Amino acid sequence: MPSVRAIAIIEDHPTTRKGIEAAIALDPTLKVVVAVSNVEEFMPKRHVPLNVIVLDLGLRGGILQGTPAVEAVCELGVPVLVVSMREAPAPVLDAISAGAKGYLTKEAEPEEIVRAISRVADGRTYFSATVAGYLLRDASTLTPREQEVLKLVAEGETTKRIAKMLHLAETTVNNHLDHIRRKTGSRRRADMTRFAIAQGLIDPADVARSRN
Repeated sequence: MPSVRAIAIIEDHPTTRKGIEAAIALDPTLKVVVAVSNVEEFMPKRHVPLNVIVLDLGLRGGILQGTPAVEAVCELGVPVLVVSMREAPAPVLDAISAGAKGYLTKEAEPEEIVRAISRVADGRTYFSATVAGYLLRDASTLTPREQEVLKLVAEGETTKRIAKMLHLAETTVNNHLDHIRRKTGSRRRADMTRFAIAQGLIDPADVARSRN
């Protein structure tokens, strides 16, 4: 029989929290061992062995909310599955950039909740259909060289450094950056970094290390 995976839920709405617990109870290989309302309440329990943390992106009542909450929980080293009412690109990409391994909407059926948690527990990623659709919208339009430049931007390299590393003129690098901006809609370097993470071109951990 497969080993049981331990799950923590951080969700401030009691009804939603109970709904997630009920969905998890459908799978005998998953077990909720921590269920709390906010990150501050979770932190004293952070040493409990866990396989997945299910985190509400729209927490209320605690100090840590939104992306800062995702960052704080991801720093604990346990895979995080974000649940949210929001499907807009910005919060999704921010959550991924902060280290989340999956993003699930609260409208998800119990079977999808179980599937998402199981995939994240297995070291994979999971995104609801709507989210996955726009995360992949521009992946195929970038050339290999543009992907290479984008990856270096996400790692924090300057235009001058990128030109030197790829043996290109700075004007050529700037042309590539213009193409990337046009194709992805990412104007700022921070937006490009989020896009690169969402496309799997770079691991969030590599971004964090490059900036330390």
